[in-house]
Order: sequence, then structure tokens, then C-alpha cells
Amino acid sequence: MSEKKIEELAKDFLICCYFGQSVDLGKAAVDRAYVDMAAHTLKFNGECLEKWRCRYETSNMILDRIEKYNKEEDFEEWHKKLIADIIIKYKIKIDGVERVCETLSEGQAQKWLNMTIKYLVVLKCLLSDDERKRKGFDKYEKFFNYTEINNYRMPIDSYIIKKLVKDNLIEAKYKNEPWSKLNTNQYEKYKKINDIENEFLWELENWESAMNMFKRYNADSYEHYKREYVKRG
Repeated sequence: MSEKKIEELAKDFLICCYFGQSVDLGKAAVDRAYVDMAAHTLKFNGECLEKWRCRYETSNMILDRIEKYNKEEDFEEWHKKLIADIIIKYKIKIDGVERVCETLSEGQAQKWLNMTIKYLVVLKCLLSDDERKRKGFDKYEKFFNYTEINNYRMPIDSYIIKKLVKDNLIEAKYKNEPWSKLNTNQYEKYKKINDIENEFLWELENWESAMNMFKRYNADSYEHYKREYVKRG
């Protein structure tokens, strides 16, 4: 087996382990972004099929908007409208009646969209020299050609909020602000932070250290053991 083939299989393995599949990379990105957003923030009491319908239709809308992005569009306006449309689209209906309590907040919608874009960027970089995989990724090339990475929004979550506070980039009073409950006005302050030249790249660079710094592990987990006992010597 050639070295190139082994490299291809290794990439497929890693992508599949994290994203669940390595065939349709757009769907892999939006699905993983949903999981990141929904974990610990969405509660659902009702038929699972209705929940999956909302997720499926909204996921398709997100990818369709990214695929059809055109060079005449203003990214900020496009981003703002898509977040609003995600909130409108994701409304649980039980027996044909909308349940407003089951829709998304601005904070959840931004996490879903911004993580989708982040994953697409990461996959694009990982597969830059892989023609085999790039064939199914071509439909998103127009988005990357017509947009600039310095316009992308960083995904806001609890780690990033705490990191922003620690680095004195936002006020300390926001340290424990729940990202999943952010409304439109609250989300605005995380856009274009003065001392961050490129917020998307800043988040990409700082997320791992923020996660390691602020993540809390269950008391009976191996990671908790390593942190609390091994480091004591």
C-alpha cells in the first residue's frame, strides 16, 4: 500500500472519529456544529421525530445559504440574516402548533452557524491537497472565494467568554454570562472586539488553551484524577 493511500485512510479515520462520517463533509460540519451547540443547552419534551425534522431542515438551510453565497452580498448582513432565519426555522411543532419555548436563542444560533463555518475552514485546510475529498467540497468554494476570513465571526461559548475576560478583552462582569441564552443585543458586544485584529483566528488559536484552563471534569473522571492528584506529586 502506498504512503499516499495510508495518508488518505488516516485522514478519513480522524475525520470519521470526530465528525461521524467522512463522505459528505458539508453535512459532517453542520451536524457536528449542531452537537456542539445542543449539548447541555437544548431540552426537548415531545416527539423526537419533530426535533429531528427541525434539525434536518435547518441544517439544509444553513448549507444551502453557504453554498449559494454570492460576491455581491455583504457578509455581515448575510450572517445576521441567517442567524435570524435559523431561529425562525428551528421551531418545534407538536400537533401542528408551534412551541416558542422550543426555539433557539441568538447565542445558540450563532454557535451553530459559526461552528459550521469553522469546521468547513478546518476541513478545507486539512484536505487542501486531497483531490479525492475536495470533489465533494467544491460546492463551498464560492463561499471561500467571495468572503474573507477576517470577516468570519468567532463561535462564542463559555470557554471563550472566560478567556476574553481573563485577557481583559471584555468586562469581568460577563465572565459567567450563559452563551446559550444570549439575545441579539448581548451578542453584539462579542463582535469586533477592539483589541482583537481577527476574531475568527483568535478563537482558533486560543480555544484549546481556554478549554484546558476552564473545563471542569467530573470528579470520577480520569482527567480529574490527572489534574487534581498527579500534578500534586
